[in-house]
Amino acid sequence: MALSVLAGVALSIAVIGVLFKLQLWPMSAFWLLLGVASLAVITIATFVIRSARPDLNAYTRGILLRSLPLWLACSLLYALPSATLWKFYYRDNPEMGRLLFEQGSTDDPVQRERLRARIDSLDEARLRNR
Repeated sequence: MALSVLAGVALSIAVIGVLFKLQLWPMSAFWLLLGVASLAVITIATFVIRSARPDLNAYTRGILLRSLPLWLACSLLYALPSATLWKFYYRDNPEMGRLLFEQGSTDDPVQRERLRARIDSLDEARLRNR
């Protein structure tokens, strides 16, 4: 059935968005938003098919059991600011987290290089203290 293929594509897009967000990669908001929208379309289509064809209840239940929890996870992660994840990941070294966040959010190459030098010096100091 075509819904299975479309659901698979929507689920994979949503998982890509979740992974991008948790790994603090760029374009995570785009993939999460695309995942939320595609999962919403799949959920609506599943409810329409479910009401039109009651004999497919087990089939539609399986799609809903996969798509609704992932839709909720994508929605929550989309609403979560990336700075919160940076603070969580670098809770033992907040200065490093702040510098990395600033480096990722600036477009100025001079500022980016200055931040990179500061990050490298913090890394070297951390390695010397081991």
